[in-house]
Amino acid sequence: MQIEIESNCPLDSFKPCRQTSCAWFTKIKGTSPQGEDLDEYGCAVAWLPILNVNTAQQSAHTGAAVESFRNEMVKGQKEGIEALAVHFDRVSREPNFRTLQQVVTQDAEVTTEDD
Repeated sequence: MQIEIESNCPLDSFKPCRQTSCAWFTKIKGTSPQGEDLDEYGCAVAWLPILNVNTAQQSAHTGAAVESFRNEMVKGQKEGIEALAVHFDRVSREPNFRTLQQVVTQDAEVTTEDD
């Protein structure tokens, strides 16, 4: 069954559409959510469902990209922490090893002696 849609304006008491004399009559050019090319004029109110579906699809793609980026960042951070742990373990075995607190305390003492 094919439904024929009447071109009545919901913003003008459902009178016939004025088309080009109406500011809401706009051209849409792009690809529909079904993959069809669009290059049509129509009422901006009538385009809203199509544009909302497209916005939802784009939001889903963005969410997936952000999640993928987050996973890569977590992986990189984990590798960095592991590398620092290995380095710290190796350095802490050296005979001249000083903790960060010892370095800061000694540098503070040297600074106060210079004043």
